[in-house]
Amino acid sequence: MRLPTFEYRQWYQKELNTFEEIEKILLKKEISNSDICYRGMADYNFVGISTFYRYYLQQNTQLKWEDTNVGHNTIIPLPVIDDSEYSSQSLEILDVFYQNLLSLGSKKLSLNTIAYLAQHYGLPTNLIDFSADPKVALYFACQEFPEQDCIVYEYDIYKFVKNMYSFFKSGGHRSFVSKPDGSVMTNEEVAILMKDKMTVIDREVAISTPILKLDEIVFSQRILNQKGTFVYINEPTLLDQIMYTSSSDTYEYGRKLYKIPAKFKAEILSYLKIQGIDFDFLYPKTDGDSNLSTITAAVDKTKKMLSIP
Repeated sequence: MRLPTFEYRQWYQKELNTFEEIEKILLKKEISNSDICYRGMADYNFVGISTFYRYYLQQNTQLKWEDTNVGHNTIIPLPVIDDSEYSSQSLEILDVFYQNLLSLGSKKLSLNTIAYLAQHYGLPTNLIDFSADPKVALYFACQEFPEQDCIVYEYDIYKFVKNMYSFFKSGGHRSFVSKPDGSVMTNEEVAILMKDKMTVIDREVAISTPILKLDEIVFSQRILNQKGTFVYINEPTLLDQIMYTSSSDTYEYGRKLYKIPAKFKAEILSYLKIQGIDFDFLYPKTDGDSNLSTITAAVDKTKKMLSIP
């Protein structure tokens, strides 16, 4: 199966060539309340795509590929995908999964939570995982492919919200910033509106940063330990492409890629284990939770109904 590549990340990439650099920049970095989050991938050549994007390409191997201008006069080969079809198929998986959950006795859930459960229990979704903790991202970057260089994304996951806020605050879309009585929203009211709009999975919004309600999640300890959060991209667009085109500046707050040579992977994992970050911590046992059988049964039923491998 052919997958997209993206060779232009060097623009905002830093290669960490010593363990001391890795330690200073990522391993000893304090977790703050900022919007900066991290994503680790075990092979440097991987790009930021969702499990559904990968699944869609697996199911549509005859797609035509064309050289595409993705901004800043950058041309890359990408598959020609119908955005509407792509989105509807992604949402269909979530809808069928939810109906199966309900039929097995689940309570009502938000679309954010449905997508999370689908993502973590084996269904393809358009969520891309991040963590507020760079050490967690490093674990995922180093746990596989010991001979391959890896990568850690450092990204402001609320950039979409902030960009939209700036646009609406400037009056860029009056139908949203105007109240029913004709008056204009204050900046504070627009900020609240944008956060409400861009932090839930909306069928009409292609990109968002969904916030999970932990009281809806059966295994919320996993999210807590992984300090997990997500970017939702319900269109056939690479995360790398979004990061690359978000600014023409070499440096932009909340946009950095760290390339880490393969020779440091084992040492990083040993360091993290001493810090208590290993598989058992990131995937705490769920034995005895009666809801697990409901979720896995709904996943299996969904796969059969939609012929998902």
